[in-house]
Amino acid sequence: MSWQAAGRYAVLKGFALVPNYCPDASLRTVYDYDYLLSAESMVSVQRSLEAGGYVRKPDREEHPIVYFQASRPLWLPSRQEDLYAAGLPRTIELHYRFWDNNSVGIPLGLPQDTLTRIRLRDWQGLRFYSLGEEDELVFHVLHAFRHILNYWCRLSTFLEIACFLERRSSDAAFWERFTERIQSAPPLPEIVGVVFLLATRLFGAEIPPAVARSTT
Repeated sequence: MSWQAAGRYAVLKGFALVPNYCPDASLRTVYDYDYLLSAESMVSVQRSLEAGGYVRKPDREEHPIVYFQASRPLWLPSRQEDLYAAGLPRTIELHYRFWDNNSVGIPLGLPQDTLTRIRLRDWQGLRFYSLGEEDELVFHVLHAFRHILNYWCRLSTFLEIACFLERRSSDAAFWERFTERIQSAPPLPEIVGVVFLLATRLFGAEIPPAVARSTT
């Protein structure tokens, strides 16, 4: 069964970040493949993965649901350079929400129409769905913030957000839509402010003035 047959989905990160967040996909290190799915399609997608030789990773957390290939058990590299090895097993992460209120302890009333706003993308002959631009930035901000709360975050996460801020700095229409999107889910504006400030202080981008007034 194809991803399309399973229902609406969106690729998170990976190729979806080119070119707004990363100019070249070969510059990114990929450890897993993330997809946003509707809750209704989770069972059928999990069955498809299991039929393809994937097994669910035992985990205390309920979300996201993680799968790996049974024929390629997960292992941690003993050398730093092995983090970039083609043979490093990659997991598949199935998300059915952006944010887990229970595990994080910060409730966010995020909009529920995310999968109605997806975009069909074409990258080097690959066709796939990704999030709408405003939702995509919200996801990356929350992804960074969750890692901050969990005591670590890769600097490349902030570099990619800084690249986006620089690339779209003069796109007033986008920032108006983005600001409107986040205002409906307090304290999301404050979370955006924290992540944007870290990105700009680390990598020198600037926060558009209208966004800064609404978030910091």
